[in-house]
Amino acid sequence: IYAYSEPSIAKGIEKACVAREECFLVTKVSDMDVERPYSPNTVEGNLKDSLYYLNTDYVDAYLLHWPHGDWIDIYHQMEAVYRMGLARAIGVCNFDVQHFRLLEKECTVPPMICQLELHPFRTRRDVRRYCAEHGIVIMAHTPTGRMCDKIRNNPILQELSSKYGKTIAQVILRWHYQNGIVPVVATRSSVHIHENKDIFDFEISTADMEQIEMLNEDYVMLAGNGIDDPNYIYNL
Repeated sequence: IYAYSEPSIAKGIEKACVAREECFLVTKVSDMDVERPYSPNTVEGNLKDSLYYLNTDYVDAYLLHWPHGDWIDIYHQMEAVYRMGLARAIGVCNFDVQHFRLLEKECTVPPMICQLELHPFRTRRDVRRYCAEHGIVIMAHTPTGRMCDKIRNNPILQELSSKYGKTIAQVILRWHYQNGIVPVVATRSSVHIHENKDIFDFEISTADMEQIEMLNEDYVMLAGNGIDDPNYIYNL
């Protein structure tokens, strides 16, 4: 549902002349995919479509988009494509601890990755604690809160930006990094692309890390419950 992103990524890799092993390719599957007309009704079929569009014979990670529909069965099918070598790792998105607890009882291949909305105003400490205890890597989407007014105008983040001589976005990305979280960044600005990588020459103190944690108010920027939208643009 990401508007032809898979073919675009394949073209970008080819144009950049980047070796496949230097890329970490991630894509997703959900109940929307297996139930949508004109789309394969199995996880394997959907993944093979993705592999075709990505012009590769495996993905580095394959994620369950939502705990929605018959997601336990979908996850079992994901375990199968993992064993087939079509996905080097499997994981989940938008899970709460209760979903992990349920999956614990059902799966034979535990999730290796969890992707969810995570930023200073939605810190998800309960999920982070569970993932840390179970060796699950967290990927944060919307990691800087899209630099909305709420983020940009926050006095604590402004103070830390001034203190460390970094932009607010860089401070937030460093906070993710020190927490062992993989932030999924996105920008159309070449300046911001370079800024996003320039976070390894400073360290946020323990006290300041906690200051950022205390900003949490379970603020959700991208509300959703896994329901399909007729306006989505698919690869097919």
